[in-house]
Amino acid sequence: MLFSFLHLLSLALWIGTILFFSAAVAPTLFKKMGKEEGGKVVSLLFPVYFRIGILCGLTAVLTLLLAPPKDSPFPIGRVLLLVIMTTITVYNTINVYPKARSLKEELGSTSEETLKPSLLEEFHRAHQYSVALNVVVLVLGLIVLFLMSRT
Repeated sequence: MLFSFLHLLSLALWIGTILFFSAAVAPTLFKKMGKEEGGKVVSLLFPVYFRIGILCGLTAVLTLLLAPPKDSPFPIGRVLLLVIMTTITVYNTINVYPKARSLKEELGSTSEETLKPSLLEEFHRAHQYSVALNVVVLVLGLIVLFLMSRT
């Protein structure tokens, strides 16, 4: 019972965090503070956002693996989806986000106007890739919840 509760809680927090951050926090900050200042605040929140995702992902995987077996067969599909979601979140945390952050910092500190367009384009690519990875995690999380609702 405890493992089932922790499993469901970790999924709800993970998916809820993605939805709330993407649909409420970031758009509100950019709208109220402007692109530059909103971006600075969002950048400060990303490390916490990603840590929550990793913690929830690890909790979801472990609680599913440690849960006592029920009458149904082992949920290998759910385990695989959760491992993929967690791996994507870790990859985004240690590779994509730091690259985007460093490009943004370099863009802000460079005085060479000829470098700015290419840095900006590279930053936009890294940002779009990060957003796409988050969308994949969200969709897979919704699939996991759907699969859970069927059992």
